[in-house]
Amino acid sequence: MSNPANHGSLIGRLASDPKVFENTDGSRRLLATVAVDDNFKNRAGERKTQFIQVEAFLPAGSTMGWDRTGKGDLIAVEYRIDTTAYADKNGEMQYPVRLVVEGTPSYLEPKSVTEARRTPVAATA
Repeated sequence: MSNPANHGSLIGRLASDPKVFENTDGSRRLLATVAVDDNFKNRAGERKTQFIQVEAFLPAGSTMGWDRTGKGDLIAVEYRIDTTAYADKNGEMQYPVRLVVEGTPSYLEPKSVTEARRTPVAATA
């Protein structure tokens, strides 16, 4: 169950294939970048795209649906904000902000569309 005081959602396309890092206990850490369009236009009438990095923790033996995602997929994710303070090499405290995905990604387009995007188009002569 998520904490409503520390909860958000993103809807956008994956900017690249998610990167997976193995942990010694068999679990994995996944990093993904979601390209999210702003909901407003600037003075030139253009929408800016934000590239937002999220991370997910996958228990050992589970993919939590991320194995079916790839570059260009339209997804929605729910996240919580996490900050873990640490002292840098100069002794100054750093407070990096991470968006940690809770649950699985929601797919917002049919499987046929995502599969067609991954199928290479044969060159015609």
